[in-house]
Amino acid sequence: MESFGTRPRLPALTSLRFFAALHVVFFHLLALKILWSTGWLKQISSIGYVGVSFFFVLSGFILVYTYAGRESTAIEFWRARFARIYPDSSSH
Repeated sequence: MESFGTRPRLPALTSLRFFAALHVVFFHLLALKILWSTGWLKQISSIGYVGVSFFFVLSGFILVYTYAGRESTAIEFWRARFARIYPDSSSH
């Protein structure tokens, strides 16, 4: 069993998740008429659901990559997920 932190990080996949999320943001900006475009941005943004699917597939892969082979309870998993997104006021 691998110990926590021995697997290399995957910054390239994290970057791809950023662009998938950005794709969804542009879709919503165009759908809500906050942003206007008639060119390539409109064409690509019109299929925002692709960005959502891609984001979730990558996120699922990264979660499995991170936690596969580790022995942890469901509570430990959810605590780690919550700690990852909860703002840390002590870092200011």
